[in-house]
Amino acid sequence: MGPTAAAICNRFSVRTCVMGGTVVFALSLIMDGLAPNIYFLFFSHAAVQGFGRGLMYAPSLFIVRQYFHKRQSLATGIGTSGVGVGTFLIVLLVNVLFDNYSYFGSHLILSGLAWHGFLFALLYRPLSLHQKYFGLLQEEIEFSTDESKDSAPLRNGDSNMESDETSSQRNNINSSDAVDATPLANNSSTSPSPGKVRQRKQDGCVKSSLKILLPVEKSDEAEKGKGQRKFFHCRLLTDIPFLLYCLSMVLFNIAFKGAFTFLPSLAIAKGLSKSDAALVLMIAGGFDTLGRVAIGFLLDFRLLRPFRPVIYNGVIFVIALSSFLIPQVGGSIILLSIVAGIYGTLTGGYVSQKSVVLVDILGKGNMASAFGLLIAFQGVGTALGPPLSGALKDAMGDFDQIFYLGGASMIGAGLLMVISNVTRYFRDKRERRRKAEAEGSIAL
Repeated sequence: MGPTAAAICNRFSVRTCVMGGTVVFALSLIMDGLAPNIYFLFFSHAAVQGFGRGLMYAPSLFIVRQYFHKRQSLATGIGTSGVGVGTFLIVLLVNVLFDNYSYFGSHLILSGLAWHGFLFALLYRPLSLHQKYFGLLQEEIEFSTDESKDSAPLRNGDSNMESDETSSQRNNINSSDAVDATPLANNSSTSPSPGKVRQRKQDGCVKSSLKILLPVEKSDEAEKGKGQRKFFHCRLLTDIPFLLYCLSMVLFNIAFKGAFTFLPSLAIAKGLSKSDAALVLMIAGGFDTLGRVAIGFLLDFRLLRPFRPVIYNGVIFVIALSSFLIPQVGGSIILLSIVAGIYGTLTGGYVSQKSVVLVDILGKGNMASAFGLLIAFQGVGTALGPPLSGALKDAMGDFDQIFYLGGASMIGAGLLMVISNVTRYFRDKRERRRKAEAEGSIAL
């Protein structure tokens, strides 16, 4: 669903995409509760719910990239840390619901929770709307200040008349179209003049509400008269560093999803109790959340920022080592908890920073399309990981082989990232040389 979410965000806005995903996600939970058989559940839970969740997940990272530039790694880590917390809490919530309510009643409550996605979607203010709001607010303050200075020597009657006129102009500003305006720059030179603000036509209640609920993000191309943005940019797959990064993400998710799926089963097979196995999984999930924030914080240091893709590449080899170690220490709750904590920390940081590294590889242009493609490749790995791991266990007879496969897959992902970083280095070097030659010819 990554490419579809990217296309909607490109054509409309992140808010529109999340609202559409919320509707599909909430309805799919009701369909799950009404499922007459397992085959219908495959359709409602896997297909329909996956469609809705995909539309809700990708925009959450798009919006972080739009609003944060200086501390993007840390902001992304904090923004994605809810994944680990939510994964832990939803398991407890589902157990409570199914113990106290019927199958349909539990899904109805979960659907009610899913509808709250509308509230979070309203917080996803498009950047052009955000810029215009503060630009108009600044213009209103400056205009009110000028009016108060000009009306200082007036009589009381004239002052009241002037105040009524200023109040009318303020109402026009607040009720003006907040979406169809040109995104404002940081300075106030591009703000609309007071004369233009007075001439704005007020929209009706329904039309204004729809424009706020379903806004259309303004693009630079549209503002320059080049037309609307493209729905999608498939030409990004011709960029070799980016394509290798996408293939690396496939191998990573094959290992990542298989490990977390079968970690409790491995612990039980090694002689640990079910409670100990659950504890190990909780530790891995908790450190997953911690790693997202901690690694994002570290990668934002000025000294480390230029080497972010290289550090990111090195992390995956450490994950591979921990994957090989998990079967060896599976019989000890202490050692297994330590290694699982390391595995969770590093995988959490690796997953959370993929959008930041994507900017390092491709730049800020076409971020939505690039991330949509990356999520599509990630989905392939997510779909292949657990079935391949289960088939390997059935063929070999134990769970150790799953983690050995995961370690080998991680090494393959790391090697692809090495090639991606090398090709990116030479690509950027050629571009710098070409730019320097162009500047030299202009100077001559």
